[in-house]
Amino acid sequence: MRRGLLVLLVGSIVVNAAFGISALVGGDLGEPEQDVLFSSLTISGAGVLGLACLPAAERRVFGALPWLGMAAAAATSAALLAVIWIPDPSETLEQVAWTLGVVAVAIAYGCLIGLATLASRFRWSSRAAMALALVLGALVTVAIWGAGDEEWFGRTIGVVAVLLAAFTLLVPVFHRASRAELARLATERATGVRFCPACGAAVEAVSGAPVTCPRCGARFTVVLEQPVE
Repeated sequence: MRRGLLVLLVGSIVVNAAFGISALVGGDLGEPEQDVLFSSLTISGAGVLGLACLPAAERRVFGALPWLGMAAAAATSAALLAVIWIPDPSETLEQVAWTLGVVAVAIAYGCLIGLATLASRFRWSSRAAMALALVLGALVTVAIWGAGDEEWFGRTIGVVAVLLAAFTLLVPVFHRASRAELARLATERATGVRFCPACGAAVEAVSGAPVTCPRCGARFTVVLEQPVE
């Protein structure tokens, strides 16, 4: 899956670069060339969204949601390609395509935010960021379908977008600030392992450090993948 997405993404980037250089060197692109360029950009965007969801899928974060995000990215790409290549596409088709895009972006964002490892006192920030992403996605979807033309509605979208940007910056900061605390908790948890898994002799294991059993000579290392607080 990762290899296929990377090949797709790299291939579309090469095509985009080729058309960009062609436009700069040879003059303006014609309509067919523009359609190919926009199609390549669409495929690139779908590849980026798919790659954003893939780590969460591999780590089994959020269950089936990352796979739903990749499916939404593929569906968005297909719908936008239809808009590009179908003469005079209907407004409904365009609205469906952009709505799918909002869903794909929101899920990809949540998958990336969900990868942050936060201490318990900082977890509210990732939850708030995800909630704001859902609210912003809902507001943008309403706008896509022609509702919410009032001035206050546009201002509301702006406020939510600013808050989302702020919390998006806070999450990696808190992720960094949580490292020492989580490492300490991991060490405390690991020191609870006080026996050799081979012979049962008394030992004291520290997370990540190799241990040699004084009785049987077995060497092992305690590794905590997800510290329990």
